Amino acid sequence: MIVCSNQIEVIVRQLLSFVTVVLSLPSLASAQPVKVVDIEPRFDFPAPQAGLESLRDRQDLSGMRRHAWRVFEGLTQPVDPHTPVWITWHTRIEIFPQGLMIQKRRKESKLNETPFFTELEPPLQLVDKRISLDGDRNVLSGIYFNHSAFLHIQHDHTWFGEKVQLQVPPSIERLNKWFDDHPAEADVAARQIPPFPRDSIAVKVMWKPVHQSGLTEMAVWDVDSYSSSHFNSRPELNKRVVHIDPSGSTFRCPGSAVQSALPARPRPGVTDINDFYYRPVCSEAEAEVASAVAKVPVEVNDYIVLVGFHFTTKEIPDWVWATAWWHDRPREGPYAKDRPLTLRAPWNHYLLNVAFDAETPKQPDGSPRICFNPWLEGSFPDGPVSNCMACHRLSTFPKTDILPVNRGALPPDHQFFVGRTKLDFLWSLAIRTQ
Repeated sequence: MIVCSNQIEVIVRQLLSFVTVVLSLPSLASAQPVKVVDIEPRFDFPAPQAGLESLRDRQDLSGMRRHAWRVFEGLTQPVDPHTPVWITWHTRIEIFPQGLMIQKRRKESKLNETPFFTELEPPLQLVDKRISLDGDRNVLSGIYFNHSAFLHIQHDHTWFGEKVQLQVPPSIERLNKWFDDHPAEADVAARQIPPFPRDSIAVKVMWKPVHQSGLTEMAVWDVDSYSSSHFNSRPELNKRVVHIDPSGSTFRCPGSAVQSALPARPRPGVTDINDFYYRPVCSEAEAEVASAVAKVPVEVNDYIVLVGFHFTTKEIPDWVWATAWWHDRPREGPYAKDRPLTLRAPWNHYLLNVAFDAETPKQPDGSPRICFNPWLEGSFPDGPVSNCMACHRLSTFPKTDILPVNRGALPPDHQFFVGRTKLDFLWSLAIRTQ
């Protein structure tokens, strides 16, 4: 276990982060106040930078995985029986200019009934027209920032003598122009926004709709080694599928009378919905939002199940990158390794990969490290050989495309960054402020 040397400072910051926000809990008839809850220091967060960089430099993959699993365990600790820590965090709608318009619309319409579902959107990675249409588009996604990252985005910074507000597009544009006008004071490597504090975390999640009765078919991604293979998230095109049975759901809408005639005993190829983290759809407003985002009919008393979970922490300058996805055989294969025995269900049904570097540890064929989520990058051209860090390094002002996939590391003074301002690896800043 990596022990943080400044735990007192971290605890103080966490106490200050207990601010009240309003989230929708689908198990209740109306929105309830939920406090923003931060990850506890006992889950090795934030770990000392030197210790993490030592794991990276020694290419200690098992050590990196143990750390990522511990952080994942901390993120998924229950605040109440149906609310993990990360879901209490700040969302895009609270932070970015487009979100302010949605908040105004909430007050004027039934969107106010369903703040949790209003946060959902199609994964922006899948909007690019160059991505194969064979991939599943019936995925909903959301992003969350812990309180430290939220404050950094909201704060007024003085950087190179300029006032910078990270959520305000003209502010970053002015900073980029300042860099253009003062090359002697800020070379290419220095062209970046104020870096996020070490206790910052960003999370991106992916959901799939599940019918309230009967069996819902879902693709699963199987891999035999660290050499990744293509994943097609459309069940009819994938090599293997599972069928999700909601009949034993323990998290339903108030007054739900949905029953299933299906037998409860285990059956080959059938998985219990309680093996997922999931949330019920409890109002017409929620069903309308989910249907519009997923582009398939979603009805009241249906469910959305969590299939993918990206998270990144600023514990090292280039961030720690980890990604998890649901699997029906969670104890098998390389991505199950180093999972702590203390990780609770249903979170122990997720596999995990990690990257501390865009290059190392190398793949068996000597190529740069692979770290991707099948539910997002699996349908990209070359997505199954991509790396979170290598992709997010391209987050800049002016904005660039996520494709084509670039493998390996780009040094901060690379020609690509000439005339650009680096956005500390966060695509959210690139996409939502331009």
